[in-house]
Order: sequence, then structure tokens, then C-alpha cells
Amino acid sequence: MSLFIGSLAFEETRANLLFDERVGILAGSILSGLLGYLILRSCYRNNSTESVDQS
Repeated sequence: MSLFIGSLAFEETRANLLFDERVGILAGSILSGLLGYLILRSCYRNNSTESVDQS
């Protein structure tokens, strides 16, 4: 959806801003996905070690 809105916003400029906008959106999406994965992975490891300690 962000790519669609960005392409509409920079449609008339005919500059290279469309490419820059796409790279920014894709890089932000990849970084946020990676960060979310790492946070969830660390939470899962903390919960799995606590359940092993309690048994």
C-alpha cells in the first residue's frame, strides 16, 4: 500500500524520487520485520528457559 501511495505522490515530478521512495519503503519494511523477528525470538527463548527451570 505504501508503494502505491508513494507512486501517486511522486508521479508528476518525473525525478528519480520514485526510486528513492521505493528503496526507503522496502528497506524500512525489511528492517522492521527483522527487528520484530529478533524481539519475538528473544521473548520465546526467555519463556522456554523459564518453563524448563520450573519443571
